[in-house]
Amino acid sequence: MATLNILNLINKSNGWIGFDKFMFEALFRKGFGYYNKPISKNSFGPFGCKGDFITSPMMGPWIGKTLAKNFIDLKNQAPRHLANKLIIREIGAGTGHLAAEILVSLTHTNKLPQSYEIIEINDSMIHLQKRVITETLKKNFNTSYSNIVGLVKWRTSFINEENYFDCKNQSEISGMIIANELVDSFPTKIFKFIPSGKKLKPLIYDYGVSVEKNKNFYWSERIASEKLANAVKNRFDESIKRGFPWSQERLGEWSPYISNWSKQIINKISWGQLIIIDYGKERYELDYPTRVESSLTAYRDNKQFNDLKECLKNPGIQDLTCQVDFSEIVEALSKNDKVELAIKTQAAWMLDAGILEEAERICFGDNINLQSEHYDLISSLQNLLSDATMGQSFLVLEAKKTN
Repeated sequence: MATLNILNLINKSNGWIGFDKFMFEALFRKGFGYYNKPISKNSFGPFGCKGDFITSPMMGPWIGKTLAKNFIDLKNQAPRHLANKLIIREIGAGTGHLAAEILVSLTHTNKLPQSYEIIEINDSMIHLQKRVITETLKKNFNTSYSNIVGLVKWRTSFINEENYFDCKNQSEISGMIIANELVDSFPTKIFKFIPSGKKLKPLIYDYGVSVEKNKNFYWSERIASEKLANAVKNRFDESIKRGFPWSQERLGEWSPYISNWSKQIINKISWGQLIIIDYGKERYELDYPTRVESSLTAYRDNKQFNDLKECLKNPGIQDLTCQVDFSEIVEALSKNDKVELAIKTQAAWMLDAGILEEAERICFGDNINLQSEHYDLISSLQNLLSDATMGQSFLVLEAKKTN
Protein backbone atom coordinates (compact mmCIF):
# COMPACT_ATOMS: atom_id res chain seq x y z
CA MET A 1 0.00 0.00 0.00
CA ALA A 2 1.03 3.59 -0.63
CA THR A 3 0.53 4.36 3.08
CA LEU A 4 3.12 1.78 4.13
CA ASN A 5 5.63 3.07 1.56
CA ILE A 6 5.21 6.63 2.84
CA LEU A 7 5.52 5.54 6.49
CA ASN A 8 8.79 3.78 5.69
CA LEU A 9 10.04 6.80 3.77
CA ILE A 10 9.27 9.16 6.64
CA ASN A 11 10.95 6.84 9.17
CA LYS A 12 14.07 6.73 6.99
CA SER A 13 14.05 10.53 6.64
CA ASN A 14 14.24 11.55 10.31
CA GLY A 15 10.47 11.72 10.70
CA TRP A 16 9.70 14.22 7.91
CA ILE A 17 9.38 14.41 4.11
CA GLY A 18 8.46 17.28 1.79
CA PHE A 19 4.95 17.16 0.40
CA ASP A 20 6.31 16.67 -3.13
CA LYS A 21 7.70 13.30 -2.05
CA PHE A 22 4.41 12.40 -0.35
CA MET A 23 2.50 13.36 -3.51
CA PHE A 24 4.84 11.37 -5.73
CA GLU A 25 4.35 8.24 -3.64
CA ALA A 26 0.58 8.78 -3.39
CA LEU A 27 0.06 9.30 -7.13
CA PHE A 28 2.84 7.65 -9.10
CA ARG A 29 4.69 4.92 -7.24
CA LYS A 30 4.55 1.81 -9.44
CA GLY A 31 1.84 -0.61 -8.35
CA PHE A 32 0.59 1.53 -5.45
CA GLY A 33 0.16 5.11 -6.62
CA TYR A 34 -3.25 6.46 -7.58
CA TYR A 35 -2.37 6.70 -11.28
CA ASN A 36 -0.02 3.76 -11.45
CA LYS A 37 -1.88 0.85 -9.91
CA PRO A 38 -3.99 -1.86 -11.57
CA ILE A 39 -7.63 -1.03 -12.27
CA SER A 40 -10.48 -3.51 -12.50
CA LYS A 41 -11.46 -4.84 -15.90
CA ASN A 42 -14.13 -2.89 -17.81
CA SER A 43 -13.99 -0.01 -15.33
CA PHE A 44 -12.79 3.57 -15.91
CA GLY A 45 -10.52 3.39 -12.88
CA PRO A 46 -10.47 6.75 -11.07
CA PHE A 47 -12.47 8.43 -13.85
CA GLY A 48 -16.21 8.83 -14.33
CA CYS A 49 -19.34 8.80 -12.18
CA LYS A 50 -18.26 5.62 -10.39
CA GLY A 51 -14.75 6.95 -9.83
CA ASP A 52 -13.46 10.10 -8.18
CA PHE A 53 -13.74 12.79 -10.85
CA ILE A 54 -14.79 13.41 -14.46
CA THR A 55 -12.36 14.83 -17.01
CA SER A 56 -13.43 17.23 -19.74
CA PRO A 57 -13.03 14.67 -22.59
CA MET A 58 -15.61 12.48 -20.82
CA MET A 59 -18.11 15.35 -20.98
CA GLY A 60 -18.63 15.09 -24.72
CA PRO A 61 -16.63 15.43 -27.94
CA TRP A 62 -15.93 19.16 -27.63
CA ILE A 63 -12.32 19.25 -26.39
CA GLY A 64 -11.42 16.57 -28.94
CA LYS A 65 -13.11 18.48 -31.75
CA THR A 66 -11.30 21.70 -30.79
CA LEU A 67 -7.93 19.93 -30.74
CA ALA A 68 -8.75 18.32 -34.08
CA LYS A 69 -9.37 21.79 -35.53
CA ASN A 70 -5.99 22.88 -34.17
CA PHE A 71 -4.32 19.91 -35.84
CA ILE A 72 -6.07 20.62 -39.16
CA ASP A 73 -4.80 24.22 -39.02
CA LEU A 74 -1.32 22.94 -38.24
CA LYS A 75 -1.45 20.49 -41.14
CA ASN A 76 -2.57 23.23 -43.52
CA GLN A 77 0.39 25.37 -42.41
CA ALA A 78 2.95 22.56 -42.69
CA PRO A 79 5.70 22.61 -45.32
CA ARG A 80 4.84 20.31 -48.20
CA HIS A 81 7.41 17.69 -47.19
CA LEU A 82 5.88 17.42 -43.68
CA ALA A 83 2.15 17.68 -44.38
CA ASN A 84 1.58 13.90 -44.52
CA LYS A 85 4.14 13.03 -41.85
CA LEU A 86 2.71 14.88 -38.86
CA ILE A 87 2.27 12.92 -35.63
CA ILE A 88 0.02 13.54 -32.64
CA ARG A 89 1.48 12.58 -29.27
CA GLU A 90 -0.69 12.62 -26.15
CA ILE A 91 1.00 12.38 -22.76
CA GLY A 92 -1.20 10.72 -20.16
CA ALA A 93 -4.33 9.88 -22.16
CA GLY A 94 -6.64 9.10 -19.25
CA THR A 95 -9.59 7.01 -20.42
CA GLY A 96 -8.75 7.38 -24.12
CA HIS A 97 -11.88 9.45 -24.85
CA LEU A 98 -9.85 12.44 -26.04
CA ALA A 99 -7.80 10.40 -28.50
CA ALA A 100 -10.95 8.70 -29.78
CA GLU A 101 -12.78 11.96 -30.45
CA ILE A 102 -9.76 13.54 -32.15
CA LEU A 103 -9.45 10.53 -34.45
CA VAL A 104 -13.19 10.57 -35.23
CA SER A 105 -13.05 14.25 -36.23
CA LEU A 106 -9.88 13.88 -38.28
CA THR A 107 -11.25 10.83 -40.09
CA HIS A 108 -14.38 12.77 -41.09
CA THR A 109 -12.21 15.56 -42.50
CA ASN A 110 -9.65 13.23 -44.10
CA LYS A 111 -6.85 14.86 -42.06
CA LEU A 112 -5.53 11.93 -40.04
CA PRO A 113 -1.99 12.07 -38.64
CA GLN A 114 0.67 9.63 -39.71
CA SER A 115 0.30 8.10 -36.26
CA TYR A 116 -1.24 8.87 -32.88
CA GLU A 117 1.17 8.16 -30.02
CA ILE A 118 0.06 7.77 -26.41
CA ILE A 119 2.61 8.01 -23.61
CA GLU A 120 1.29 6.05 -20.63
CA ILE A 121 2.80 4.81 -17.36
CA ASN A 122 0.10 2.32 -16.35
CA ASP A 123 -0.47 -0.94 -18.24
CA SER A 124 -4.04 -1.15 -16.93
CA MET A 125 -4.80 2.29 -18.35
CA ILE A 126 -3.44 1.19 -21.72
CA HIS A 127 -6.01 -1.63 -21.80
CA LEU A 128 -8.75 0.88 -20.93
CA GLN A 129 -7.60 3.31 -23.62
CA LYS A 130 -7.53 0.58 -26.25
CA ARG A 131 -11.06 -0.46 -25.31
CA VAL A 132 -12.50 3.06 -25.42
CA ILE A 133 -10.76 4.03 -28.66
CA THR A 134 -11.77 0.81 -30.40
CA GLU A 135 -15.41 1.00 -29.25
CA THR A 136 -15.73 4.67 -30.25
CA LEU A 137 -14.23 4.19 -33.69
CA LYS A 138 -16.27 1.04 -34.31
CA LYS A 139 -19.45 2.91 -33.39
CA ASN A 140 -18.64 5.68 -35.86
CA PHE A 141 -17.08 3.78 -38.76
CA ASN A 142 -18.33 0.17 -38.66
CA THR A 143 -15.99 -2.11 -40.61
CA SER A 144 -13.32 0.49 -41.45
CA TYR A 145 -12.52 1.28 -37.81
CA SER A 146 -9.62 -1.19 -37.56
CA ASN A 147 -7.51 0.81 -40.03
CA ILE A 148 -7.85 3.90 -37.83
CA VAL A 149 -7.11 1.98 -34.64
CA GLY A 150 -3.92 0.81 -36.35
CA LEU A 151 -2.62 4.39 -36.32
CA VAL A 152 -2.55 4.43 -32.51
CA LYS A 153 0.77 3.48 -30.92
CA TRP A 154 1.41 3.18 -27.20
CA ARG A 155 4.72 4.05 -25.62
CA THR A 156 5.12 2.92 -22.03
CA SER A 157 7.05 5.29 -19.84
CA PHE A 158 8.21 5.51 -16.27
CA ILE A 159 8.24 8.30 -13.73
CA ASN A 160 10.93 9.03 -11.23
CA GLU A 161 11.85 12.00 -9.13
CA GLU A 162 14.80 12.93 -11.32
CA ASN A 163 13.28 12.91 -14.78
CA TYR A 164 9.55 13.41 -14.77
CA PHE A 165 7.74 11.42 -17.46
CA ASP A 166 11.10 10.46 -18.96
CA CYS A 167 10.98 13.07 -21.76
CA LYS A 168 14.58 12.41 -22.74
CA ASN A 169 13.69 8.97 -24.06
CA GLN A 170 10.89 10.26 -26.29
CA SER A 171 11.76 10.74 -29.95
CA GLU A 172 11.50 14.06 -31.77
CA ILE A 173 8.39 14.55 -33.85
CA SER A 174 6.85 16.96 -36.32
CA GLY A 175 3.25 17.49 -35.30
CA MET A 176 1.33 18.13 -32.10
CA ILE A 177 1.99 17.19 -28.47
CA ILE A 178 -1.03 17.29 -26.15
CA ALA A 179 -0.89 17.45 -22.35
CA ASN A 180 -4.48 17.59 -21.12
CA GLU A 181 -5.08 17.72 -17.36
CA LEU A 182 -1.57 16.42 -16.76
CA VAL A 183 0.59 19.14 -15.20
CA ASP A 184 -1.78 19.71 -12.26
CA SER A 185 -0.79 16.27 -11.01
CA PHE A 186 2.96 17.05 -10.94
CA PRO A 187 4.23 16.64 -7.37
CA THR A 188 4.57 20.00 -5.69
CA LYS A 189 6.12 21.51 -2.63
CA ILE A 190 3.85 23.43 -0.28
CA PHE A 191 5.53 26.50 1.17
CA LYS A 192 4.66 28.74 4.09
CA PHE A 193 5.62 32.40 3.75
CA ILE A 194 5.75 34.67 6.81
CA PRO A 195 6.43 38.37 6.16
CA SER A 196 8.86 40.23 8.40
CA GLY A 197 9.75 43.83 9.10
CA LYS A 198 11.43 46.08 6.55
CA LYS A 199 14.94 45.23 7.74
CA LEU A 200 14.31 41.51 8.14
CA LYS A 201 14.02 38.83 5.51
CA PRO A 202 10.69 36.98 5.29
CA LEU A 203 10.59 33.47 6.72
CA ILE A 204 10.04 30.64 4.24
CA TYR A 205 9.22 27.08 5.31
CA ASP A 206 8.81 23.79 3.47
CA TYR A 207 5.41 22.52 4.59
CA GLY A 208 5.83 18.75 4.69
CA VAL A 209 4.53 15.57 6.29
CA SER A 210 5.28 13.72 9.51
CA VAL A 211 3.54 10.80 11.20
CA GLU A 212 1.93 10.43 14.63
CA LYS A 213 2.34 7.39 16.87
CA ASN A 214 -1.04 6.13 15.66
CA LYS A 215 0.40 6.28 12.12
CA ASN A 216 -1.79 9.18 11.01
CA PHE A 217 -0.05 11.74 8.81
CA TYR A 218 0.09 15.40 9.82
CA TRP A 219 1.54 18.62 8.42
CA SER A 220 4.81 19.88 9.84
CA GLU A 221 7.34 22.39 8.61
CA ARG A 222 11.07 22.70 8.10
CA ILE A 223 13.20 25.63 6.99
CA ALA A 224 13.01 25.73 3.20
CA SER A 225 15.93 24.54 1.11
CA GLU A 226 17.86 27.16 -0.84
CA LYS A 227 16.13 26.13 -4.09
CA LEU A 228 12.62 26.44 -2.67
CA ALA A 229 13.46 29.63 -0.78
CA ASN A 230 14.82 31.27 -3.94
CA ALA A 231 11.73 30.30 -5.93
CA VAL A 232 9.40 31.77 -3.29
CA LYS A 233 11.54 34.90 -2.79
CA ASN A 234 11.47 35.56 -6.55
CA ARG A 235 7.67 35.40 -6.49
CA PHE A 236 7.57 37.70 -3.45
CA ASP A 237 9.80 40.20 -5.27
CA GLU A 238 7.47 40.00 -8.29
CA SER A 239 4.50 40.79 -6.04
CA ILE A 240 6.31 43.93 -4.85
CA LYS A 241 7.03 45.02 -8.43
CA ARG A 242 3.37 44.55 -9.34
CA GLY A 243 2.42 46.85 -6.50
CA PHE A 244 0.58 44.14 -4.57
CA PRO A 245 3.16 42.80 -2.10
CA TRP A 246 2.47 39.84 0.14
CA SER A 247 1.65 41.30 3.53
CA GLN A 248 0.06 38.29 5.22
CA GLU A 249 1.21 34.82 6.16
CA ARG A 250 0.34 32.55 3.26
CA LEU A 251 0.62 29.03 1.90
CA GLY A 252 1.43 28.35 -1.73
CA GLU A 253 2.82 25.75 -4.11
CA TRP A 254 5.92 25.39 -6.20
CA SER A 255 6.59 22.30 -8.30
CA PRO A 256 10.25 21.40 -8.84
CA TYR A 257 9.28 19.52 -12.03
CA ILE A 258 7.37 21.95 -14.22
CA SER A 259 10.22 24.05 -15.57
CA ASN A 260 12.50 21.17 -16.52
CA TRP A 261 9.64 19.15 -18.05
CA SER A 262 8.53 22.15 -20.15
CA LYS A 263 12.03 22.63 -21.55
CA GLN A 264 12.38 18.94 -22.35
CA ILE A 265 8.98 18.53 -23.99
CA ILE A 266 9.31 21.52 -26.35
CA ASN A 267 12.65 20.12 -27.50
CA LYS A 268 10.81 17.02 -28.72
CA ILE A 269 9.06 19.10 -31.38
CA SER A 270 11.15 19.75 -34.46
CA TRP A 271 8.17 21.44 -36.17
CA GLY A 272 4.70 21.79 -34.73
CA GLN A 273 2.82 22.69 -31.60
CA LEU A 274 2.56 21.88 -27.91
CA ILE A 275 -0.88 22.34 -26.30
CA ILE A 276 -1.24 22.25 -22.52
CA ILE A 277 -4.79 22.31 -21.10
CA ASP A 278 -5.08 22.44 -17.35
CA TYR A 279 -6.56 23.76 -14.16
CA GLY A 280 -4.52 26.81 -13.20
CA LYS A 281 -3.77 30.51 -13.48
CA GLU A 282 -1.08 32.95 -14.41
CA ARG A 283 1.10 34.02 -11.50
CA TYR A 284 -0.35 37.47 -10.97
CA GLU A 285 -3.62 35.73 -10.04
CA LEU A 286 -2.06 32.88 -8.07
CA ASP A 287 0.03 35.32 -6.04
CA TYR A 288 -2.55 38.01 -5.41
CA PRO A 289 -2.17 39.16 -1.79
CA THR A 290 -5.62 38.01 -0.70
CA ARG A 291 -5.04 34.44 -1.95
CA VAL A 292 -3.37 33.14 1.20
CA GLU A 293 -4.53 29.51 1.20
CA SER A 294 -3.00 26.61 -0.70
CA SER A 295 -4.85 25.43 -3.83
CA LEU A 296 -4.03 21.81 -2.98
CA THR A 297 -7.18 19.73 -3.46
CA ALA A 298 -8.16 16.08 -3.03
CA TYR A 299 -10.85 14.29 -5.03
CA ARG A 300 -12.58 11.09 -4.04
CA ASP A 301 -16.04 9.75 -4.86
CA ASN A 302 -16.65 12.81 -7.07
CA LYS A 303 -16.29 15.10 -4.06
CA GLN A 304 -13.77 17.90 -3.67
CA PHE A 305 -11.78 18.42 -0.45
CA ASN A 306 -9.83 21.64 0.11
CA ASP A 307 -9.00 20.98 3.77
CA LEU A 308 -5.27 20.22 3.85
CA LYS A 309 -5.80 17.55 6.51
CA GLU A 310 -8.05 15.66 4.08
CA CYS A 311 -5.28 15.74 1.48
CA LEU A 312 -3.07 13.58 3.70
CA LYS A 313 -5.69 10.87 4.11
CA ASN A 314 -5.94 7.75 1.96
CA PRO A 315 -2.74 8.09 -0.09
CA GLY A 316 -3.10 6.06 -3.26
CA ILE A 317 -6.90 6.07 -2.87
CA GLN A 318 -7.67 9.69 -3.81
CA ASP A 319 -6.48 12.18 -6.39
CA LEU A 320 -4.31 15.15 -5.43
CA THR A 321 -4.03 18.26 -7.56
CA CYS A 322 -2.89 21.89 -7.45
CA GLN A 323 -3.53 24.88 -9.67
CA VAL A 324 -0.83 25.05 -12.33
CA ASP A 325 1.46 28.08 -12.38
CA PHE A 326 1.22 28.79 -16.11
CA SER A 327 3.73 31.64 -15.79
CA GLU A 328 6.40 29.12 -14.85
CA ILE A 329 5.68 27.15 -18.03
CA VAL A 330 5.83 30.35 -20.08
CA GLU A 331 9.15 31.33 -18.50
CA ALA A 332 10.65 27.94 -19.31
CA LEU A 333 9.37 27.83 -22.90
CA SER A 334 10.35 31.44 -23.56
CA LYS A 335 14.00 30.48 -23.26
CA ASN A 336 13.62 28.79 -26.66
CA ASP A 337 13.70 31.64 -29.18
CA LYS A 338 11.95 29.50 -31.83
CA VAL A 339 8.74 29.23 -29.81
CA GLU A 340 5.64 31.44 -30.16
CA LEU A 341 3.38 31.39 -27.10
CA ALA A 342 -0.26 32.18 -26.45
CA ILE A 343 -2.44 31.65 -23.35
CA LYS A 344 -6.22 31.71 -23.39
CA THR A 345 -8.97 30.59 -21.10
CA GLN A 346 -10.50 27.29 -22.14
CA ALA A 347 -13.71 29.10 -23.10
CA ALA A 348 -11.90 31.63 -25.31
CA TRP A 349 -9.81 28.91 -26.94
CA MET A 350 -12.85 26.82 -27.82
CA LEU A 351 -14.89 29.78 -29.04
CA ASP A 352 -12.01 31.05 -31.20
CA ALA A 353 -11.81 27.61 -32.80
CA GLY A 354 -15.48 27.83 -33.82
CA ILE A 355 -16.93 25.31 -31.39
CA LEU A 356 -20.34 27.01 -31.31
CA GLU A 357 -20.65 26.65 -35.07
CA GLU A 358 -19.70 22.99 -34.72
CA ALA A 359 -22.31 22.54 -31.99
CA GLU A 360 -24.94 24.19 -34.14
CA ARG A 361 -24.14 21.82 -37.00
CA ILE A 362 -24.30 18.73 -34.76
CA CYS A 363 -27.35 19.64 -32.71
CA PHE A 364 -29.37 21.96 -34.94
CA GLY A 365 -28.36 21.06 -38.49
CA ASP A 366 -30.68 20.24 -41.36
CA ASN A 367 -33.02 17.30 -40.81
CA ILE A 368 -32.00 16.92 -37.14
CA ASN A 369 -34.73 16.38 -34.57
CA LEU A 370 -33.56 17.33 -31.09
CA GLN A 371 -33.26 14.27 -28.89
CA SER A 372 -32.08 13.72 -25.33
CA GLU A 373 -28.52 13.05 -26.51
CA HIS A 374 -28.43 16.50 -28.15
CA TYR A 375 -29.57 18.16 -24.93
CA ASP A 376 -26.81 16.27 -23.08
CA LEU A 377 -24.24 17.49 -25.60
CA ILE A 378 -25.42 21.08 -25.25
CA SER A 379 -25.29 20.81 -21.45
CA SER A 380 -21.75 19.42 -21.51
CA LEU A 381 -20.59 22.23 -23.80
CA GLN A 382 -22.10 24.80 -21.44
CA ASN A 383 -20.07 23.29 -18.58
CA LEU A 384 -16.86 23.55 -20.60
CA LEU A 385 -17.53 27.19 -21.53
CA SER A 386 -19.24 28.58 -18.42
CA ASP A 387 -17.40 30.99 -16.14
CA ALA A 388 -19.01 29.23 -13.17
CA THR A 389 -17.57 25.81 -14.04
CA MET A 390 -14.58 25.12 -16.33
CA GLY A 391 -14.54 27.95 -18.86
CA GLN A 392 -12.32 30.29 -16.81
CA SER A 393 -10.69 27.90 -14.32
CA PHE A 394 -8.91 26.01 -17.11
CA LEU A 395 -6.25 27.65 -19.24
CA VAL A 396 -4.86 26.58 -22.60
CA LEU A 397 -1.24 27.28 -23.52
CA GLU A 398 -0.25 26.96 -27.17
CA ALA A 399 3.46 26.84 -28.00
CA LYS A 400 4.22 26.84 -31.72
CA LYS A 401 7.62 25.87 -33.04
CA THR A 402 7.40 26.28 -36.80
CA ASN A 403 10.59 28.13 -37.80
